[in-house]
Amino acid sequence: MTYLKSTYVYNCYTSQNFAIDFSPKPEELFRHLILTGKNGSGKTTILEALNDTIRKGQSDEPKVMVALTYGESTKEILNEGLYDYLKVERKTPTLVVKGPKKLELTDLTGTLSQLFVPFLVNKKTEQAYAYQDGDQQSVQQIEQWFERFEQQLQFLFECAELRLEFSRKEFNFYFTLPKQARFDFNQLSDGYASILAIITEILMLHESKEAQLLDNLPGIILIDEIENHLHLELQEKILPFLTTTFPKIQFIVATHSPAVIASIDNATVYDLDNHRTVNENLMGIPYHVLMKSHFGIESEYSRLATEKLKEAKALIQKSNTRTKQDDKTLQKLAQELDKLSPDLSLEIYLELEHQRINDKN
Repeated sequence: MTYLKSTYVYNCYTSQNFAIDFSPKPEELFRHLILTGKNGSGKTTILEALNDTIRKGQSDEPKVMVALTYGESTKEILNEGLYDYLKVERKTPTLVVKGPKKLELTDLTGTLSQLFVPFLVNKKTEQAYAYQDGDQQSVQQIEQWFERFEQQLQFLFECAELRLEFSRKEFNFYFTLPKQARFDFNQLSDGYASILAIITEILMLHESKEAQLLDNLPGIILIDEIENHLHLELQEKILPFLTTTFPKIQFIVATHSPAVIASIDNATVYDLDNHRTVNENLMGIPYHVLMKSHFGIESEYSRLATEKLKEAKALIQKSNTRTKQDDKTLQKLAQELDKLSPDLSLEIYLELEHQRINDKN
């Protein structure tokens, strides 16, 4: 399979020409690429240009050239495996399924998340027909497919007891968790629904290639703003979930999230603001460090907390010249900071203690 290992971008409105090298290490088949940067840094523009280059062999503006791990043409990517460019959208309703139905696999755009439950129903129907025909190999393959998918859902929901149950009477699937009412795909939050939309696209692509299992077909998937509609916990899980479910697919994603860039170890992170490539493992690095080093955030605290902290420190620095009103203001700020974060009020206390010791000396 042909994968991408570098790209050269020129005539980009955001900056001068630059190269992004994400060549795999000797022990790797490929590396994933994570593009970061502020709004307007060119993340979406570059993904769209990459998509044009892969699909048409060229892009308009900016111009993008790519280097491959194997082969000479991007056509080999389209011929050999899966390929798609996904933009994470808000949840769309899942259709009510009345029975098995042939899904159009030739049109892989738009409302694929609405096809997910019909896709699963068709899988169950296919398994039933295979059993009736005595095709035990197909029965077992589909059973393994559902077991693997259920395991990935358990990881996503952080619940080893989660089960995905099929209702034959309703032609519907339900999640069951301990001590909770069961629920279906229509009741998922926007975050889980966004992940579902990505999974649906890739699964449908697998079907179009007539692949039986999740892990036996390679490919390249581009995803813009992968963290959309995901709370922090899901931002940490989305890439591990996708790369584990589809281990032979190379993901090239754009994100603002430090939780995303620190979530896997076999990815190159490229900062479009500083044009800096990071190949080392970012897993385990505190998010506030990543926010400062990769996202240009001055403080790990909120803007409101940062301003209050600056105001409090300025009053502390006044030392013996502080007025009674200053002391009242400082006390009020300390109380407000304590509500925002106990660590912040502790920082004020330590600053005051340090000043008291210095005043004695």
